[in-house]
Amino acid sequence: MKYMTLRLAAAAGLVLLASGCAFSTPHVYLDYQPDPTAANPLSEIKPMSIALQVEDKRAPSERDRVGDKINGYGSVTAKVLTDKDVAAIINDAFTAELEHDGHKVVTAVDQNSPPADATIHVAVTRCWSESKVHFWDIEMVGTIAADLEVSGGPTNAVPLTRSLAGTYRVSRQIVTDKDFEKILNRALVEFMHNFVLDPAISSALRQRQPG
Repeated sequence: MKYMTLRLAAAAGLVLLASGCAFSTPHVYLDYQPDPTAANPLSEIKPMSIALQVEDKRAPSERDRVGDKINGYGSVTAKVLTDKDVAAIINDAFTAELEHDGHKVVTAVDQNSPPADATIHVAVTRCWSESKVHFWDIEMVGTIAADLEVSGGPTNAVPLTRSLAGTYRVSRQIVTDKDFEKILNRALVEFMHNFVLDPAISSALRQRQPG
């Protein structure tokens, strides 16, 4: 009986710690930086011009935020916000990675310029973070997902469609607003990691590389 009382007291204490700043609004800054020391299949492709198109296709009910802060009773107490548009965040991440790999990213069509060697269209379907209070800890989950299409190039090149996702999970005893930023940035790294290492994507781009 005494043991159960102690466990309940500890759990109650955890809930109080988790909800100490439950009503503050986290503002996260997401920024992807390619690993300057890492080589990947995209860097082995002959330099290309790539038209990049990114759009926000998240559920309308989630487009005003990038997560929810949830208390020990399962109730949402605050929104997780970003001062930068989600599509712009993902666009910047792809631009940084592709340019790091030696390619030229084109964001606007210029009728006086030759067409890009390939087009990458990214439809963001998820950019989300949340905290869930369990009995002994607080689980934090960050997820970024998108549907991607590689098209353009030679007329016989078949468009490629892929679904990509990056997820990061961690357990904490106490959660601060900064932790939401950390897990989303880690999820973004995992998402871009899956992009650059996907053999189907590198193959589709290789088919479109200039002669």
